[in-house]
Amino acid sequence: MGSKPAFHTLLQLKDPRVQHPDGKNGPSAGGPIEPGDTVLWVYAWIIQNGDEKGDTWAAAADGESEDDAGPFTGEWKIETEMTDGSDPFRPGTPAVATAMALLDRQVSGKEIYWWTDAVNFEPP
Repeated sequence: MGSKPAFHTLLQLKDPRVQHPDGKNGPSAGGPIEPGDTVLWVYAWIIQNGDEKGDTWAAAADGESEDDAGPFTGEWKIETEMTDGSDPFRPGTPAVATAMALLDRQVSGKEIYWWTDAVNFEPP
């Protein structure tokens, strides 16, 4: 069994002042794939919670690979959409990113894989 796909430790935030026509206004999510493996499709969720001086907030986004985006080799990348009612993500506060993908492993064939990584955010 090969190693798992992963998230990049820094995900890119989008400028909140820009209206994105496709609605994909959440962070860009992506990461490396084991050489020789292919990600056929991927779903990702990103969650961040915080409490600063009594101000509790929560941010969430999700995304999936589009039919014309995959398969991915070397690296996977998708755009996410902010969940309704979500607060904005904040750079400097760690978040949890989790994903599920259909992998086609060079050595062992197809398998569904789920992974979770700690991430942070790069400002727009």
